Amino acid sequence: MDELNTYTKAIKRFNADCIKGLPGYSKICYSTCVKFFREFDEEIVKQGSYYDVSYCKEAFKTSVLAYHQEAVWRDKDYVPPLKEYLMNGSISSCACPLGLSSILGMGHADTIGACKWAAKEPKAVLAAEKMSRIINDIVGYEVCVVNDLNTAYYVILFCSTCY
Repeated sequence: MDELNTYTKAIKRFNADCIKGLPGYSKICYSTCVKFFREFDEEIVKQGSYYDVSYCKEAFKTSVLAYHQEAVWRDKDYVPPLKEYLMNGSISSCACPLGLSSILGMGHADTIGACKWAAKEPKAVLAAEKMSRIINDIVGYEVCVVNDLNTAYYVILFCSTCY
């Protein structure tokens, strides 16, 4: 958990200098993330437009924090109530950063306005995130069943909040 905490702190700051305190295997992932957002920003500028990639970057950071929360739960053998799980799981579905990346990539005239709208978490965005999480979990459960993997976690997670 210590390495994950260090990695999460680096993602929160999100600059190239943070790589120094990371283990070797984390450096590759971290530098790839930093490079991706830098290149994404450069590509948008090359296309003759300048849109603020920071909306997408912040959504990515929030997703990483949600993944971190799930790791904390796992480490403590904590099964959250469905409402708490869906609140965090909606974020870790990554629907928001993917949607923002799509908006930025399309390059419409009011891209910044669209990003600001999505960043305010309107009901449509929240619903898309929640649907993404539930669909992802259903598929994950089905993969466990088909491959005869341990499905107890999924059953406990969903059934513990139903009674």
